[in-house]
Amino acid sequence: VIDDGVVCDEFCGAAPGVHAAGDVARWKLPRSGRLTRLEHRQNATEQGIAAARNLLGAREPYDPLPYFWTDLHGTRIQVFGHIGEADRLLPQAGVPGRPGFAALASDGQRVTAAIGWGAPRPVRRLSALVGQPVDEAVSSLVPTP
Repeated sequence: VIDDGVVCDEFCGAAPGVHAAGDVARWKLPRSGRLTRLEHRQNATEQGIAAARNLLGAREPYDPLPYFWTDLHGTRIQVFGHIGEADRLLPQAGVPGRPGFAALASDGQRVTAAIGWGAPRPVRRLSALVGQPVDEAVSSLVPTP
């Protein structure tokens, strides 16, 4: 099936004996249940390996934490997870729009993404919270007295 890419299951399978990976593949991401297509070179590499293993019979779900980064005028911008249109940003470090800014995105229930603007260490730490209930994630960041 073609629908904004080759639709695959969580094992990268599109049909019996047919697997897809990389920019062309759109699959149900187990961690979110969403049909996902990641157009990033790191995903193409990792998903290609997963598709090959599954084509050879491994039956291992491909369930990465979606990730992308870019450098813009000397500032690294990173996102782990998916930011939905209705998601709310929860700033965790720095000032929005300035290097050193890091935030979580939440759909009100769970952390959907970690975002960094010139903040590689803080965003990497926050990325471990993606998928967790937002209240638990935020409270885990509050230093205990």
